[in-house]
Amino acid sequence: MILAIFASSCETYDDYDTDRPVVIGFTLSNSNVKIPNGGTRDKSVDVFISEAASVDRTFTVSVIADQTELAAENYSFDATLLIPANERFAQFVLTGIDMSLTTDKLPLTLQVNPKDGILSGGKITYLIFK
Repeated sequence: MILAIFASSCETYDDYDTDRPVVIGFTLSNSNVKIPNGGTRDKSVDVFISEAASVDRTFTVSVIADQTELAAENYSFDATLLIPANERFAQFVLTGIDMSLTTDKLPLTLQVNPKDGILSGGKITYLIFK
């Protein structure tokens, strides 16, 4: 005996093509960065934008001060982020520096600032320590 099952659905996905805002943000949400005593450590930070464009786009990465306890002498990064034309991914380097670090994990929280109708997709927090 052969049993055949036919499934049909009345659902449509017409809303899939709805205009959605372009969003830029980090691919991770949190990370620990252990810095060698008296040294430095580089950490690549990945950024994703939901829509590619035919021209290069520049954004600013900033520290969220009220969510950051780490002294500015203990980190550095280039605040200018370039998303190349026809790309949806970019990276920048966060450098942790042991100037006054302790073994306590102190947060450094970053965001990509919204611009020209492009929304910020959220923040990333690094816990930096030695």
